[in-house]
Amino acid sequence: MPLLKPITTTIAILHSLWIWNDFLLPLITLSSKRNQTIPLASSVYFGQYTNEWHLAMAALTMAVVPIILFFLLMQRYIIQGITAGAVKG
Repeated sequence: MPLLKPITTTIAILHSLWIWNDFLLPLITLSSKRNQTIPLASSVYFGQYTNEWHLAMAALTMAVVPIILFFLLMQRYIIQGITAGAVKG
C-alpha cells in the first residue's frame, strides 16, 4: 500500500478536477436551481445577446480558488506519482 499512495493521490486529484469542472451531466440531470453546480450556475452570465463579463469573472474567480488551493496542497503527491513510474529499479 505505501507504493500506491502517490498513484492513488494523483488519481484522486485528477478525478476531483474532472468532477469540479463537469458541465454536461449536471445540466442534464439537475432540474432545480438549488442543486446547481458552480459551472452550471455561472453559465447564467452568458446569453445569446448579452454577456455580463464583470459578474462572470467575479463568479469564476471565486469558483476556481478552492480547486487551485486543493491542487497546490496536493502538488507534491502529483510529482511523486509521476516520478514513481518514471524511475527504473
